[in-house]
Amino acid sequence: MALTFTLLLARAAHIPAAMLLTGAIAMLLCAGLTLLLREETPRFRALLLGLVAGWLWCCGYGCAALLPAQKLDGYAGTLRVELTEYAKQNFYAARKLAYEQQLAVLQQQCQEAEAEEAKYDANTVTELKDSLHAILTYAKCEEELQTSFCQHIDKYKKTINKNGTEDEIRTLRLQITKEFYEIYRKAFQVSVKDGAVPKILQMFFNFGYVDEELAGLENAIYMYQIVDKLPTAPNRGIYSYYEWLMAIYDGHKDPGRNEFDMDYGEQLHEQMRTGKITKEEELALLKDAMGRVMYELENVFPAVNKMTFGRISTFCPVFSEHNMLKQAETILASEEKIEKTINAIRRIDYGAFYRETVYSNPDEGVTKEFISVEVLPDFILTPNAGTRGVMWQEIEGKRRTTPARMMLSVFQLEDINMQLIRLTGQFRWEMCKRMQGGRWNDISDRSLTSEYFDYVQFYRKNNELSADAKDKIKAEMGRAKNSFKEMFVNDYCIWILFESNGSPRLNKVARNILFTYCTFSKAVRDKLGVNPMYKEIMDKYDIRMAQKRHRMDNLVQKLHNLGKKIPEEIEHQQEFLNM
Repeated sequence: MALTFTLLLARAAHIPAAMLLTGAIAMLLCAGLTLLLREETPRFRALLLGLVAGWLWCCGYGCAALLPAQKLDGYAGTLRVELTEYAKQNFYAARKLAYEQQLAVLQQQCQEAEAEEAKYDANTVTELKDSLHAILTYAKCEEELQTSFCQHIDKYKKTINKNGTEDEIRTLRLQITKEFYEIYRKAFQVSVKDGAVPKILQMFFNFGYVDEELAGLENAIYMYQIVDKLPTAPNRGIYSYYEWLMAIYDGHKDPGRNEFDMDYGEQLHEQMRTGKITKEEELALLKDAMGRVMYELENVFPAVNKMTFGRISTFCPVFSEHNMLKQAETILASEEKIEKTINAIRRIDYGAFYRETVYSNPDEGVTKEFISVEVLPDFILTPNAGTRGVMWQEIEGKRRTTPARMMLSVFQLEDINMQLIRLTGQFRWEMCKRMQGGRWNDISDRSLTSEYFDYVQFYRKNNELSADAKDKIKAEMGRAKNSFKEMFVNDYCIWILFESNGSPRLNKVARNILFTYCTFSKAVRDKLGVNPMYKEIMDKYDIRMAQKRHRMDNLVQKLHNLGKKIPEEIEHQQEFLNM
């Protein structure tokens, strides 16, 4: 304020008058400051401070008066010019211009991307055009079936709410489903005689693709690009659905069980027993490659395709863009994703895919010995975009050392890691039931299923459970719809995800059962060893395993004494007992 007042005085026309005015102000400052400080400061010091303030004011004025008026005019003029220019700026126009420039850059980038995409996919778009007609022609469908399916697909494309529950749309989905599977069977019969199956047909077999407009051009182009190099590995048990059908056709795999738990051989035997076919016809049909595949396509494929889709009431087997809730490339199931998760589960639950079998080799000195053998499951990718995994069967036929069959959607809309953990829990339960037979829930013959069944069945009378734990079990049974298997699978997920990391979520009884039959690997046990919650069950486990190792060591020593070579199976069993 003082500086501003001084500048105004410097512009006065009469310098003497300005000086008098400045002196008067200095005196007023001196008097005012003295008056303000008189109560709290000695009078002499207050007077001194007042004089200093007045002197400083005069010095400031003197400096300003000595400056040339033109220089002050320059300062003030510059300030006025800057303020005027700032005020004259049109901020709306500036922002509009910046927005238009940014929009132009984005449009240019989009045009460049579209040009590149058009150049790259021009041939692909041409190949995809009229895909439905190409599929029907390849499958050599009757004209009536072709006309009907085309009409239904065209109607389905025009339907806004494809997941509607109205009778009309529900009937349309059922008609498409029936015709789709008939065309699928016919097309497969043609493909086995074709040395080079067209890409459009490969898309049909592996993704359920029928029409480029229904699938969405972006999805169709992506599928076209990857269909001949799908990330599967049949040699390691991970199949696309067409690869799986070819494995059955070539005799490498047997057809699966139907919904009544009958496999191909059992159904043929039942037909022979009821007189529908002769013994000779049964033997011939067992070796009929196409008959084996047709059994799979008629009895297994429709069921697992609907189940893996997850939304059973709105299921339709044709690939449709409205079902793709995420980018196709981000949800494609692959060998890498499956193996990574399965190996992570095995590092926690090391015995997940082991099953006990009898080993006998009298020539090598082993009469009868129970050993554990690891057999990893087969993973079959069904042609849909789905939300569920299905543990279809735990073994092939009657042999316990054959792979389980787990079904997954080729496009996974849910977390594939969680699905595989649940499938492993389901496999644990079903494999135990298979091993135990009719006594799977008999507590006198202790096993995973019998102990867990007893725990849930009689939890109200269990003195080891608190009142809160009993209430929680009741609530969990309600969520599991009173399914013992589903409740176990939920606990198994908690076991793998939380308990293995030292985060206790299960009650004492459930923890003891899971530790006994789904024991953690040595690395996890060492990590949890300091936790008193696990000390008692770990001590029991160590005693039990020490007894088994001692017995196996005695057998190995016996073979050494006899001069026999240690069989590979016995060496593997020793390694298993130390895991």
